[in-house]
Amino acid sequence: MTNETQMNDTLNLMDELFKILDTQKDTEIISKIQENKSTIQKINTKRQNIIKETIQELTTNIKQIERGIQKLQQTQENEKQKIFKKKDQLNQKVLSIEKQQESLNEEFEVLSKKEKEQENKLSQLEDQSSTIIPQLSYKMSLYVNISGIKWKKEQSENNNVKGIIATQTDIKEFDLDPKKKSNFFITNKLWDLMD
Repeated sequence: MTNETQMNDTLNLMDELFKILDTQKDTEIISKIQENKSTIQKINTKRQNIIKETIQELTTNIKQIERGIQKLQQTQENEKQKIFKKKDQLNQKVLSIEKQQESLNEEFEVLSKKEKEQENKLSQLEDQSSTIIPQLSYKMSLYVNISGIKWKKEQSENNNVKGIIATQTDIKEFDLDPKKKSNFFITNKLWDLMD
């Protein structure tokens, strides 16, 4: 295998490694989704409790109104009409609350599906990283042993490609900015330094 092919393999390997290491964004997204899910569940539980209490109160009120209608039916026709009106209003409130609960249940279902999709995506990413990272590590180790390049892995703001190339006669440092230079240029520069 030629040095150029090895260098291209290494650069491809580095690109794959950077893609895999970008799963932190996915992890942050999933973490936010889990926080949102927890918040939504708390809100939903709170709303359901309020709805249950309201429905119980309204049901009790309706029963009391119905008893009052039976007592006043003979002598107070006008009062009877007012009570029926109140009953209708309460029934409308019950229907409105039931619709709200239905809407919340649908929203909860949608969020549950999204959560499952994100969990599946996370599982896939974990599966991929468990197979790809060891392969990349092996290839990187092999390339380092063959090329004599020692990479500087410190994090910097500009994500430069840094390292040292040790040849039989000299030690050469390099620091290349992938934002300003193409992969082709960086590859050729590394080959030149190895000569």
